[in-house]
Parts: sequence; C-alpha cells; structure tokens
Amino acid sequence: MSTPTVPVINSPATLFAEIPATLGFYPESSVILLCLSENENGRYTLGPVIRADITDAEALCGAPIGADIILALIVSDEEDDDYAVDDAVTVLLENEALPIEAIWHVPVLWQGEPVTLLWGADTVPAEWMTGSTIPAIFSSITMRDSLNKGALLSENREHALGHFDRVQLPDSRRAAIEADIDSRTSAMVKAEDQGVGAGAVQSLVADLRETLANGDNDDHALALLLFMLGGASALRDLALGEVIEASDTGATLALAAARYALTDRQRSNALCAFSLAQHDAQGALALTVAAGEAPNHSLTTLLRRMNAEQGLEAALPAVMRGVGMTRATYGIS
Repeated sequence: MSTPTVPVINSPATLFAEIPATLGFYPESSVILLCLSENENGRYTLGPVIRADITDAEALCGAPIGADIILALIVSDEEDDDYAVDDAVTVLLENEALPIEAIWHVPVLWQGEPVTLLWGADTVPAEWMTGSTIPAIFSSITMRDSLNKGALLSENREHALGHFDRVQLPDSRRAAIEADIDSRTSAMVKAEDQGVGAGAVQSLVADLRETLANGDNDDHALALLLFMLGGASALRDLALGEVIEASDTGATLALAAARYALTDRQRSNALCAFSLAQHDAQGALALTVAAGEAPNHSLTTLLRRMNAEQGLEAALPAVMRGVGMTRATYGIS
C-alpha cells in the first residue's frame, strides 16, 4: 500500500494512470483499492492505494482502510481465469466494511488501454459510466514526482520487491562487522555497569548523526546502524530519528542495513527505517517485504496501519514525537 500526492480527481482513467508510480511498479493480475477522502469543498482527493493479487481479493477485506469512498480497479488480461474477475467483484461487494463506489476493469495498466465499468453505485457520476482509456502514464503527477526524485519504476511487483532482497556478505566482511557490533555491545554493557549508560547512548547517536551527515556508507557505518537497530527499543527509536532526519542519506544506509542485516530483528527494523526515510512507493514496498518476512513484527504492523490510514509522510510527525520522548530521556537534542 502507498499514498501518493495528487490533486483533486477529474476522471477515473486519469486517476488510474497514477497507480504505477504510486505502487512503484506496473501491477498485473491485481485488485487495487483507491481510497478517497472528501475535502471541505465536497470534492475528493486520492489517499492510500492498496493492492492484492486477483486470486486473493479477500486479503483486502481485513486491511485497515481510512476512506470516505473507495474506487476499485481490477487489472486482468486474457491469461487470467474469467471467474477470477467475477470472484473479485463478488468479494468486494459482499464486504460491507468497504465503501465501494465503483469497480472498473482494465486488461493492462498502460496508455491507451480501455477501461470498463463493471459495477457502479447509484451515486456514480454519469460521465464515469461511459468508456474511456488510460492516458499517458508518464505524464501523471506521481510519475513526474518519481522521476524528479530519480526513482525508476519496476516492470512488475516481483522485480520491485527484489530491490530489498537480503544479500549474504563475504565471510571476511561479515566477521569484521560482527566484531564491530560485539565491541559496541561490550562497551555499552560496561557503561551501564558504571552508571554512564546515558553518556554512551549520546555518543552513539552523535556518531550516527555525523556518519549520516557525511554520507558514509562503509562497513563502520553499517555496523553502527545494525547495532542500534538490533538493540533495545530505545536505541532502535533513536536510530530511526537520525535516519528520518537524514532523508536521502538515511534511506541509503537503511537500505544497506536491510540488505546486509545479520539478524532478523536488524532486517525488520532496517526495512522500517528505510520506509520512514523514503516515505513513498518504495517505502511502502519495504513494509510489504517486512510484513511478509516477519508478520508479527510490531513496528512493521504499526507502520502499515498508519500508511493505510494516512500515508507514511503524514505519519512522520507521530513517529518523531515518539523519537523526541526517547531523546529527552537520554538528554539528546
């Protein structure tokens, strides 16, 4: 799921052109929910966009969704079973918790493809009932924003998720990073035994802050972030704050930490850190990977819920308030 920044909606086809850049890939054999919120002028703007495989439409029924109305798009070509489309429509309409306004179908989500209305509520505008085609996707608002940020779209979901694949470090590098982390662990235990744990934490944060400010991405930087992300919740939260505030350099180091993580806890927290630093389609994909690998990871669950309800960018202030409380505990400004 992801949340784009787009203007007020003019037509369904124009809206559907925003989907690829919003998700970070071109969806195939998919059911997509576009959540709309009504503004003070009585018009609707696009909020979270949530996707499931066409054969798993029921997965959408339990998703935490904050929306006034929902427009659904089924992407399905001739290779899909016709019954899969019918079943998806049935699942969506039978779930009363989803405020479905209309359901459309498109064979492939690409410019010029015909959009067909499969079902519409009585309140659907008359101009939405007629046939239309997908406009130029590369001219969509979200696509232009993505290209301006240097983000490239993946050809499909599998390729997009592969961006976060775990990478096995060579034995020598892994041993060096493990030794670095073990040394930091011993130093932290010693500092706590001597009653100067807060000072040790302050030094860690200062080191990470300088590392990110310099754009360092070497094994020293990687070990430092992995140590904090794999440590107690307070260390993790402090690391999250630094990564978020460092923005691009934070996202780069967090992605490296996710790929080269030595433990599952480090990886889950690194994916969450990346999602918050990136807070776009790539960030939402990172959370998808994290949830698939560790469905009971509490931070992932929280961030996915926040993303579905308001989007990752809108969730940042709440996350940083929590970070601020932890910083205050350790006397960190």
